[in-house]
Amino acid sequence: VREACTDPNANSDWAMLSESVTTIIATVPATAPSNLRVSDETAYTFTLEWDLGEPNDCYFTGWHVQVRENFTLEDENATNGTNDSNDTNDTNDSNASNFTEEWITRPECA
Repeated sequence: VREACTDPNANSDWAMLSESVTTIIATVPATAPSNLRVSDETAYTFTLEWDLGEPNDCYFTGWHVQVRENFTLEDENATNGTNDSNDTNDTNDSNASNFTEEWITRPECA
């Protein structure tokens, strides 16, 4: 830890603990949201609501929502409702474009 100043030439030296500290590792993942409900459907919009899952060891900041166009095939690269952005196979997948993704920020974290 050190004091950081607006003028970096005035910053303090670093202070360090004499022993190592081990942080607690999260071992119980959050449960999935439940009771998904759709209302106010129009040709291009709808309202999606759900009940929160149990956070357990997770401090979450929001929800990743993925919507697929009607009458399109499910993306084979999607797993458990999410599309792995690290998967190099999804860049050439013709179905990848039929998903719309949105990040919904948890109100407490906005």
